[in-house]
Amino acid sequence: MITEQETSPARMRQWQDRVQRARQNDDPQGIVFALTNLALALFEAEDYEAGIAAFDEALSLAAHLDDRTVQVQVLSAQAVAFQDIERYHTAYEAVAQIARIADALNDRGIKCDALLTEAQILVRSGEPVIALQKLGHARRLAEQLGDKRRQMSAAAVMGNVSIASAALDDAAAYIQRACTLAQDLADAPAEAEHLVNLGTVLKWQDRYAEAIEPFKQALAVKGERDLPGIELIALRGLVECYASFSDAARVVELAGRAIPLAQALGDHTAAFALLESRALAAFRLENVVLAHDTLKDALALARSISDANKELNLLISFGESCRMSGQLDAALDLYRQALDAARRLQRTKDEAYLVGRIGVTYAEQGQPAEALRYHTQALELARQAELSELEGEQLCMLALAYVDLDLAEQAADCGTQAIDVYTRSQNEPGKERAQALLDEIKVLG
Repeated sequence: MITEQETSPARMRQWQDRVQRARQNDDPQGIVFALTNLALALFEAEDYEAGIAAFDEALSLAAHLDDRTVQVQVLSAQAVAFQDIERYHTAYEAVAQIARIADALNDRGIKCDALLTEAQILVRSGEPVIALQKLGHARRLAEQLGDKRRQMSAAAVMGNVSIASAALDDAAAYIQRACTLAQDLADAPAEAEHLVNLGTVLKWQDRYAEAIEPFKQALAVKGERDLPGIELIALRGLVECYASFSDAARVVELAGRAIPLAQALGDHTAAFALLESRALAAFRLENVVLAHDTLKDALALARSISDANKELNLLISFGESCRMSGQLDAALDLYRQALDAARRLQRTKDEAYLVGRIGVTYAEQGQPAEALRYHTQALELARQAELSELEGEQLCMLALAYVDLDLAEQAADCGTQAIDVYTRSQNEPGKERAQALLDEIKVLG
């Protein structure tokens, strides 16, 4: 099928025009191909009813052509489209029809492809055991045909089956076989894809040192080719591997390469994960400026995609970072922004926590009266939400604020209440901290 690097509406218009021209030229095969591509564009635009109608017409016309392989191409496209929307049963029916056509034509190549696709659908729909039966037949056909490309596909699907069965050692072996066959075929995109899959499987096994090499090889195989998806997976995999070794400098370097790529591809999940990794690595390198710049970038991304929950989480993290690095005014501003967001989102636990953090920041600024006011509010919120751990923490913070105000009796009362809260919630570490605080208060009093 012809693919176009354009928007879905543009593709739909293009293929609608081609369908019309093919009808005017009385070109049945041209109509079939145009309808099939129109159906794919309609599925991409989520107009499934119209897409199904286009596929149905294409199949009806293809059935009357002398060339049965045209029907196979339409069915193959239909199977892909239905897999993409996770209608696996319909996709499987289309591939089963291809298998029947292959049997009628005695075409082992088409049969092998159909079996491989059936196996892949079965894996995705949660039937790895049945998939193995299909794969066994497909592998035998690929070997009989001496077809390395189909052998490579069989090895890759076997890897997927092994992953689905949690047999990761077997998965790594099969994917390595697929890599070798891709090298034999001089198919760089396929080799790069199999390499990142191999690295990912090794990473899942915590075999980070071994995973680094296939990720690096994937980047090398990619070379000057435009394989941004593969490049992003490889870079992200390397970031995770080097992070596991606490190699902060390499994490900063590689994440810096990967973040713009993730943003260009619109992969926000990857972008946020990479920004987080770079921020943590920057902190480990004591590069507070880079860490804060990275958090600002993450915050800007969250706002650009209107992800309010992610924005709140980042505001909290950024506020904590500023407070710990002594930037107390900045911390207060970020905590207040986060508090407004928590109230809008009705995230009660975060609201109570943030009111308490504002109190802590005021205490660190030497403003005990303001600290007392906010800790009192946080305590009330914690009690309303039945957050015992936060309640105990705020009582301890209140006790410290009273100490700073030379109100020893009130401080001791808060310390005693904190011990009671921690006792009821069976929080022994908290109880011990509260008791130590009360002992100090009694000494000061």
